[in-house]
Amino acid sequence: MKRILQGKQVPLHLHWIPRYVLDVNRFCEPDTPEWIACSAEYKGEHGHLIRAFCCAVLFRAADDPELDGYVLGDNYALIQLLASVRYLGREAMEHALRLFCWRILRLSDYNDECPFYALGLLLLYASLFETTQDGAGLIVLAEWVVEEVEQAILEDYIQWTEEWLLGLTNYDSRHEVWRRLSQEILLDPSKGYPEPCATVLRDIAHRLVPPERREVAEE
Repeated sequence: MKRILQGKQVPLHLHWIPRYVLDVNRFCEPDTPEWIACSAEYKGEHGHLIRAFCCAVLFRAADDPELDGYVLGDNYALIQLLASVRYLGREAMEHALRLFCWRILRLSDYNDECPFYALGLLLLYASLFETTQDGAGLIVLAEWVVEEVEQAILEDYIQWTEEWLLGLTNYDSRHEVWRRLSQEILLDPSKGYPEPCATVLRDIAHRLVPPERREVAEE
């Protein structure tokens, strides 16, 4: 891992070690003191740097055809990276936005992770939103998320649950993080999203609420 960091290049092809170490560390929880491996080095800013680095390397490694089927659960790395770069600040989010765009452009048309990349890009872009912007870009991205989900259904991707978008994968251990960050970012009143952008973002946030919770909230 030190060689990757110092050389700023992911080796082809990423072997079991360090791939396994990177994979494990993308699940670290720097803000959770009771996390089983939460020693001092995994806490706070340093912990988020470790997690963001591991997720970024796995993104790069996933582009290697030789590793197809070995780097699994992109949605895990997406949301973990998003959570960490939000903690680390604007510069980190801008770097992550470029990484997301690069990876999306290299995905196949039939990749079942596409809806998650679309949502991740929307959440990152919304996190960087400033009140001087008109919100048009966010509307386009939100519409793209909906289109990706609809396309996945048309392509007969497996729907593991009835949940919108999140039901498209059985890699579900970070679904609650997707829901939480979507609510925090898309419904953030301090952002001052203008209309009709605010309505469109509320719709995406609402869709991500599990049906049973939605029914309770509407009662």
